[in-house]
Amino acid sequence: MKELTFYHSFLCPRCHRSRKTLMRVLARHPEIRLRELDITLHPFTAIREGIRLFPACRLDDRHISGVVLSENELVRFIES
Repeated sequence: MKELTFYHSFLCPRCHRSRKTLMRVLARHPEIRLRELDITLHPFTAIREGIRLFPACRLDDRHISGVVLSENELVRFIES
C-alpha cells in the first residue's frame, strides 16, 4: 500500500478546498493511504521533508504543491 502525505494548515481556506478535492481523487484509489500533516503543528517535519509551499502532497519521492491543487493536477500526480 502506498502512502500519500497531504501537507496543510487548518487555518488555510486553500488547503481546505484542496483537501476536499484530494478526498474525491483518493476515493478512486483505495490502494493509497492518506497521511495528513498540519504544517502549523509540525513545521520542521514539513521542512525536513522538502515542503516549502502548501498545500502540498508527497507520494514516494515526488511532491506537488501550489496555491490550489486542482483535481486534474492531483489525478496526473497520483496516476503518473
